Amino acid sequence: MPQVADHVEQQRLDRSELVDFPEHEQLFLPSDFSQSERIHLGLVQLAENQQQLLEGTAYDVLHRIRTLIKALNITKHDKAKNSRGQVANTHARAKIRDIEFQRDVSIMEYNAIRGVLLSLGLSSNDAQFCPLTLKDTQMKRTNICRQVGDSCRVDGFLWTNTGIGMGSRPSSNVENATEIIDANTSRASIGTQGSRAKKRVYIRSISFPLSG
Repeated sequence: MPQVADHVEQQRLDRSELVDFPEHEQLFLPSDFSQSERIHLGLVQLAENQQQLLEGTAYDVLHRIRTLIKALNITKHDKAKNSRGQVANTHARAKIRDIEFQRDVSIMEYNAIRGVLLSLGLSSNDAQFCPLTLKDTQMKRTNICRQVGDSCRVDGFLWTNTGIGMGSRPSSNVENATEIIDANTSRASIGTQGSRAKKRVYIRSISFPLSG
């Protein structure tokens, strides 16, 4: 972009400040400028393109976090159910720590992307890209039976946001309907237990010889 040549040259002259911290070097993308500067430099269209790319990346990261949360729940359940002995428990804990690390890094990545989107004009109150915390990733486990108190627990933003590409469920009517269906199913199964065929018991007859 020839419009930012002066900024690139100035950064080159001040490069001594970036020798130890190359990650602080600016790339002079549209997000590195204010709205008025983007208009002055003719970067409005590029800013829109950057915003679209970042939104797509944000959706990808959210999808990755959801996958990691599911994997974490399954791994914890598997550890509690199947890990026996020091070696097995150590291996399971290592897998859990690795997934938790990937989850935390992905949350940081999403929030960093959101910060860039804010600099491009995204509203801080945008419903699709809310700030994400560890609490927002909490979900009721789907790999085990429903437990007491599950109906009072609320899934985090990661699971209740129904925006494009989120692939999550609504948090009110659909959840209530699911509870009603589960309750009816339970009652139906209880009502039919008495009518189930009983297991047959076979008794083998044994003959004893009569003593003379």
